[in-house]
Amino acid sequence: MRAVATLDLAEEAYRPVFPKDAPRTVRFGRGMAIYDRATHAAQRTSIRLRLQADGSIEAQVPVMETGTGSHTMIRRVVADGLGLPRDRVVIRYVDTAHLPYDSGVGGSRVTISASEAAHLGVLEFREALQREMAQAWGVAVHQVEWRAGGVSADTASGRTLDLATLAARGVTVETVSDTGVGQVVRGGGHEEAVTSFCVQIAQVGVDVETG
Repeated sequence: MRAVATLDLAEEAYRPVFPKDAPRTVRFGRGMAIYDRATHAAQRTSIRLRLQADGSIEAQVPVMETGTGSHTMIRRVVADGLGLPRDRVVIRYVDTAHLPYDSGVGGSRVTISASEAAHLGVLEFREALQREMAQAWGVAVHQVEWRAGGVSADTASGRTLDLATLAARGVTVETVSDTGVGQVVRGGGHEEAVTSFCVQIAQVGVDVETG
């Protein structure tokens, strides 16, 4: 059905551009092609999130930036997950000597793989932050509530603590998350769940005398 819908949208967008004053020997026609490509399953990768001295977050990733915006995507996932402005997240590319694993760039898998790692990293990093903040207050972890802006609150007393203040106290928070450890590893025989469709319409003029 999505293939048909894409074809319909292409037809709606199509506008003939054949010139009316072309030589008589030129014949015009149009061709249409449809293309589909499955979205690959996520591959195993990893990420390290580290609290910096100024309260910003450094995200170490084994995925190089090949010009497709992968680092921007990872920054958005981390920043949005922690409720921080995106300029408070710094991406640093490191090799797998500094991180557990990465399957490499290729096969149109970077976005889905790296975003899953970033999401997992955010969840584990927030848990680590809440433990540190609970310890700073001397309260149980379940009393610490994470809020947007990198702020945690003690639900019992109403006290709040932000990342910059926590870092200024000399607290170090760092997590390493690996989507292949303790997670459902996908790939191999995975059945592709999403297919993207593309339709192109070409308008062509050919001089029948010259080819």
